[in-house]
Amino acid sequence: MSYSPPMMTTPMPPSPIPPAIENYFKELCHRMTRVEEKLSTLDKIEERLEKMDTKHNKLDNEMIQCKDRISKLEESAQFLSDIKDEHIALKKRVDCINNGIETTKTDTIFVRDKLIDIETDNLKQNLLFFALEEKYDNVETNDENKGGATGTVDKKSDAVQVSENCIDTVLNFCEQFLNIENARNKIKIEKAYRLGKPNTNASKPRPIVAKFCDMSDREYVRSVSNGLKDRHFGISPHYPKVVLEKRKKLIPIMRQQRKNHKKAYIFGDKLFVNGQLWKE
Repeated sequence: MSYSPPMMTTPMPPSPIPPAIENYFKELCHRMTRVEEKLSTLDKIEERLEKMDTKHNKLDNEMIQCKDRISKLEESAQFLSDIKDEHIALKKRVDCINNGIETTKTDTIFVRDKLIDIETDNLKQNLLFFALEEKYDNVETNDENKGGATGTVDKKSDAVQVSENCIDTVLNFCEQFLNIENARNKIKIEKAYRLGKPNTNASKPRPIVAKFCDMSDREYVRSVSNGLKDRHFGISPHYPKVVLEKRKKLIPIMRQQRKNHKKAYIFGDKLFVNGQLWKE
């Protein structure tokens, strides 16, 4: 039996794709490419949106914090406003108190000046006599035997101040050193006494205060006292302590003004220079 070899078949070439289908697939591929590009763009947009969401959340938190801070600031502002109102009220009270203090100071100065004026007026008929001899007796000062002496005992020494009639002492001084004849009959003195406590160790006698019954007698004695310039005695008006302190401060100024060839004098507790009241 004869065997015939199989016949070799030649494959058939693929049938060509119709142009319409080919164009369709190309268009489809192109569209797929565009879709992929758009999807990629959407991914980027989504990523950006996520970032924006994160930022928005952060902004929301910051807004909440800002609102809290604003609320606290408003509370602080209200607190400060209350403090300001209290400060204004307190300032008014302080001003009122200060005004009261100033008024009190003014009233105090007024009353003090009035008291000084009253005291000055009360002393205007007085004169002070300086360096008039003051006598002491050196005697035993025990209670059993005072040697017949009478007067005030000086406890710092064995001496007794002899009782003194200061009016007689002043009148004797007027006759002897001021050359006022018959002073006992011409001049009337209401009272006289020594200032301070007796002290035998003092370097000079205590001054005598003499109050004259008549202002004219006082002025007369003062006018003739110019003759004492070369003696150790002295006569001066009787001023209150406050006035004396002011006069002590004004005396150096008065002397300096006189050195400057200006007419200066002290009246009471005031200094006048060329007829004008001197002020610091």
